[in-house]
Amino acid sequence: MAQDMSDENIPYSITLDPIADINPVKTQHTIVATVLDKQGKPLPNQRVEWILARAPLAVGDIVEHDDMNSIVGSEQKVTKLGNHYTVSYTNQSATTMTFGTPDTRDDIALGVGQTWITITSPVEGETHIIAFCPGIKNADNHKTFAIKYWIDAKIHWPEDAVNKVGTPHTFVFKMTKASSNAPLVGYQVKWELQQSESDPAAYLGNDPGKRVEQGLTNELGESSVVLNQLKPQEGSNVVKIELRKPNGELLATRTATKRWISPKIMVQKTGPMEGILGEKVAYDIEVSNPGAADANDVVVKDMLPDGFSYLECTVPPDDVQGKILTWKLGVLPKDAVKKMTLTVKAEQVGLWVNTVEVSSREFPVQVSKAETKIGAPEVYIIKDGPAELRKDNLASYTITVKNNGNAVAKDVVIHDEVPAGMKYRDKLDGFRLRWNVGDLNPGQESKYFYTLEAVNTGVFINNAKVFIKNKEAHKTEFKTKVIAPEMKLTKEGSMRVYLGKPSDYTITVSNEGNAVAYDMVAVDTLPKELEYISSEPKGTFKPAKGDELATITWKLGDIPAGKSIVLKLTTRANTVGTSCRNAVKLRSDSQELPKIQPLEAFAETNIMGIPAMHINSYDIDDPIEVGKTTIYVIEIRNEGSSPCTNVILEDHLDDEVEYVSANGPTPHRAEGNKIFFDPYPILQPNAKLVFKITCKAVKEGSAKNTAILRYDQFNKPIIAEEGTSVYK
Repeated sequence: MAQDMSDENIPYSITLDPIADINPVKTQHTIVATVLDKQGKPLPNQRVEWILARAPLAVGDIVEHDDMNSIVGSEQKVTKLGNHYTVSYTNQSATTMTFGTPDTRDDIALGVGQTWITITSPVEGETHIIAFCPGIKNADNHKTFAIKYWIDAKIHWPEDAVNKVGTPHTFVFKMTKASSNAPLVGYQVKWELQQSESDPAAYLGNDPGKRVEQGLTNELGESSVVLNQLKPQEGSNVVKIELRKPNGELLATRTATKRWISPKIMVQKTGPMEGILGEKVAYDIEVSNPGAADANDVVVKDMLPDGFSYLECTVPPDDVQGKILTWKLGVLPKDAVKKMTLTVKAEQVGLWVNTVEVSSREFPVQVSKAETKIGAPEVYIIKDGPAELRKDNLASYTITVKNNGNAVAKDVVIHDEVPAGMKYRDKLDGFRLRWNVGDLNPGQESKYFYTLEAVNTGVFINNAKVFIKNKEAHKTEFKTKVIAPEMKLTKEGSMRVYLGKPSDYTITVSNEGNAVAYDMVAVDTLPKELEYISSEPKGTFKPAKGDELATITWKLGDIPAGKSIVLKLTTRANTVGTSCRNAVKLRSDSQELPKIQPLEAFAETNIMGIPAMHINSYDIDDPIEVGKTTIYVIEIRNEGSSPCTNVILEDHLDDEVEYVSANGPTPHRAEGNKIFFDPYPILQPNAKLVFKITCKAVKEGSAKNTAILRYDQFNKPIIAEEGTSVYK
């Protein structure tokens, strides 16, 4: 029945190692079998049957077998069943098989799923080994074969070796009779380089492109090949060796590994970060070889910068050429360290880089540098503080004085000139602060702190000086720019407006300072004579309530320096004859300093009325008979929105009638048929005057009454006529 090979842990194949090999007669050889599942995983506890095939020329016998897991029945291990057939079981765990010799090279490491037998032969010939796994159901896979050639020969296979990179290496194979040590001549030896991408580039023989060499054992029983590197490089190369009989029949294969090693030259130079002019400066130089091989032709060079001159070294240089010092160390063994201390003199002030380099035949040049700042005895002063500050804030300053020299600085004094306009403890006119530092040792520094109040705007320069025994040693200055917003508020509008008509106002808010004005708010308060119509941008309108006047509020936010905001307001006048003040106020709701003072701007507006008089005339009786009377009624009304002054009425009667009497709001006089009323001082809007004139008809005809109106606000007479028919 077919087996489902997709299952894990089911035996699928069996292998032998080695499948072909050669041994001298009267020695023994161990063959290892491995049982695998389809995924290639070794399987434990698998039965393996070992068979040495019999033929007329067959030789070889089983010496011993793996009985570690060969248990049958209860606690009874399987013993060897015969010299040509036996049974063993694959291991459950890894183990190392030893043969009781002091040489560990013949030990065999066995893993899970492996088992073994050991065979020998006292005579020349061939042993054909069959390993059969009955647990494998596939007849094509359940057995495998190996061959062992027993010859009267002693073989010296090339051993693994370690070489320095870039040096050729010769592999030597040698084969002699085991019984007499006589060379075996004419055996075929094939050398093949097993090259992978990660291996160092190499070749066999003299041809850089050659990876295979073939030859025969010579009169000494030897065959050899030379392994070369294309370029020095660490890593390993593997060479496969095939041994064949003179007739070409394969006897055995082996591999030899060549590991290439190289030195790793390193150099480290350390020294002080600071030095003093005219003094000694010492540098430690350490040359080491942490690599796996000796370094040859090692040379150390130290290049002194212009600011140094050579004094001495614990290892005297082999050559001194100006500022270049050379040490020829020759061979530096692996793991060796060479140390020296180089002493120079500081000749110039500055930042100097001292460079040392080391080279060898096998390794690229390595460099190490040390920087040293050389200074003269000096005391210097540094001042720090705010470069920019808003007005009315506190400015904190730090003065640092340090001795960077090589001797004590005595009687050190600091003077700091506080500029006028900056406030210190109620002082504003500029003055000097003084600190008695005393003595400063080399490298010592002292710090001093103080605070000024920025009560004015502008750029304030603060000069600080340090003195040693009353002599100025160093000075510095620090600039602080004090900034502040400077707000301007203007309001423009109509100086005169007519009742009921719209009036426009323009409010301009400007920041003419050099700092941001934060959280600005504008509030316009409308007088009771004005009504709100609109605003742009739209503000928040709050109607009047009780004694509170109506307001429009704009939250302007932050206004950068140099920026202006324009507000538009439209109102309507509701009271005539008055002058009103429309005021706007600007404030800041921010807590940031400086505190912005509120501003107010206003526009005065006169609300004007428009005078407009109307006159109307009619008669009571019309027509009338001669001898009868009628009354002319004249009505004058102020239909405008402002008072009319000096209102005068004059009335003319035609000849058909004659004046009888008149009455009105002011006295009058009659001159024939003309009646004149005294001026009426002020006629308020919507007020009315009524005049009545009584006349008598005296002759037949068409009579006309003419009323003439005059007042200060109108420069032409206004005439109203009324006709009356008179009959007889």
